[in-house]
Amino acid sequence: WLAETRAAPAFRDPMTPAERADQLRSATALAPWDGRYATELGRSLLSAAFTDADSARRSEDLAGARAAFERAAWIAPSDGELRALLARTLAAQTAAHPGAASLARITAGFDRAMALEPENANVMELVSQGYLELGRTSDARAAALRCARLFPDFALPMADLGVAALLEGRPQAAADTLTLALRRNWHGQEAASMAAKNNYVAALRELRLGDVLKQPRN
Repeated sequence: WLAETRAAPAFRDPMTPAERADQLRSATALAPWDGRYATELGRSLLSAAFTDADSARRSEDLAGARAAFERAAWIAPSDGELRALLARTLAAQTAAHPGAASLARITAGFDRAMALEPENANVMELVSQGYLELGRTSDARAAALRCARLFPDFALPMADLGVAALLEGRPQAAADTLTLALRRNWHGQEAASMAAKNNYVAALRELRLGDVLKQPRN
């Protein structure tokens, strides 16, 4: 009861990411056997890490998210989304600090998550975006394509495919795919929609640059 009382404001009341994390840490300490609090703590810290421009705080939040997801995954080993969240956190740590986690561990985590929940859109998105952050575009594309086939109206997998094309130096394919993504359902994920618009602009910029470079010089 104490843990639930401590955690409730984190979901109900407006507060900063740091305040929310403090509430959830307290709930986790009061009921360490309940993986819900560790899971939500990890989600909160991971979300904060993705939006914080300060590299030191971002590293701290990723480390906290990793510890929280490791605890939650130990409590609920058959939860595929938890496995994907942990591997996604490891991918973010490794992208920022090479060697923070082995590629083998990250890949195993994503593979296990997909095996446990092969039709979970959240799992497929975590896998795709984790691989994109590591620059492994072929692995990202495989997860995004599977998600797009299962959920054809969902915008995020199409946006992931556009990012993969952009990373591979294929701006026309990126622009075409991101155009499709922007016409689909974002399910309220406004930050992801804005990121896709920015990537679309980046693809157009690269196309214009390519056209300029192709022009004959006198």
